[in-house]
Amino acid sequence: MQKTAMGTDKFVKWSAHSSVEQVVTKLKKDGFTIYALETTTHSIDISKVKFKKKCALILGNEALGISEETLKLADKIIQIPLSGWKNSLNVGVCTAICCYEISRQWE
Repeated sequence: MQKTAMGTDKFVKWSAHSSVEQVVTKLKKDGFTIYALETTTHSIDISKVKFKKKCALILGNEALGISEETLKLADKIIQIPLSGWKNSLNVGVCTAICCYEISRQWE
């Protein structure tokens, strides 16, 4: 985290957990809505989602995506619409797009 965060780890609250289920359970208990970013047959277009103030994103591995077990933990599954033959983006790009949309809505 420190190497990639360029010092922002001092200002952004973060924590490490041994399992996705453990952290999602804690976040839900604390009132967070959990959004998983994945392309599925029932994903919601990110532009149609109204993000709650207390939200958390689940982002998957670029090669494998998010497991079915983890998707079941999410309150909503969202996707970034794409055109053309490519059906995925780099996880860093996806994170930036999601964070932009969330901050745009919260303005």
